[in-house]
Amino acid sequence: AEMMKKIGCVEAMNLDGGASRALAHNGSIIMKAGRPLTNVLIVYDKLHPAPQSTIQSWEQFQKTDEQAEN
Repeated sequence: AEMMKKIGCVEAMNLDGGASRALAHNGSIIMKAGRPLTNVLIVYDKLHPAPQSTIQSWEQFQKTDEQAEN
């Protein structure tokens, strides 16, 4: 939690830290997963912005989610 605060995060989530965990940064694997991963969480920031196609996909998902609530 303290590391996330230090890098400017205002919201964070704690995920499974067992064999499912791995960490990569700037194309380098820092911590290899202990087993094949089926889900991946990708974090973008000001220095490493998301591709436009990812932003558009997220915006479309948000619209679909809002429509489902109504």
